[in-house]
Amino acid sequence: MKVVFLDRDGTLIDESDDGKVDRLDKLAFKPGVFEGLRLLRDHGYELVIVTNQNGIGSDEFPWDAFQRVQDVFLDEMEKHGIRFFDVFICPHLEEERCECRKPAIGLVKNFLWECEVELEKSSMIGDRSTDVRFGANLGVKSFFLSNERFELEEDLREDPEVHVEQVASFSDAVEKILAENLKAGESA
Repeated sequence: MKVVFLDRDGTLIDESDDGKVDRLDKLAFKPGVFEGLRLLRDHGYELVIVTNQNGIGSDEFPWDAFQRVQDVFLDEMEKHGIRFFDVFICPHLEEERCECRKPAIGLVKNFLWECEVELEKSSMIGDRSTDVRFGANLGVKSFFLSNERFELEEDLREDPEVHVEQVASFSDAVEKILAENLKAGESA
């Protein structure tokens, strides 16, 4: 199965200034997301969210606040004909050094094996260097969404082992994935 791994905040929805989309008034979808996800699905990709959500369950970010927004997020996706094959959420803080926080691949290890993911046909879309490192750790090509908050770290741009392309929008990433899919299909 071919998969497009997707970051959530900053990729599918706007990133909040405080780093927590914990209220419905903070939930805003990025332009082109619904159309792009439908195109990927229609071209045979499974859609999988992999997201770091700093400190869910803490007093500053209660589970119920996250879940309320996540439920509305998923309902809105459903209204647009989009279902995710799976959603993986790391609730830990960076300093906890867990095995599931991106760029580590602990969240998806079993999924990769159980679902026989074709990594050579899969991709990652995200807005942070940790997303690109996650893609590199998986062995997939990453698409880095250029943004005002985060820059792609220089070592990632220069490492020949990291397959990354900077794009201006979610729609651009989808277009490039589908173009590569078409090219791969013609050479097969």
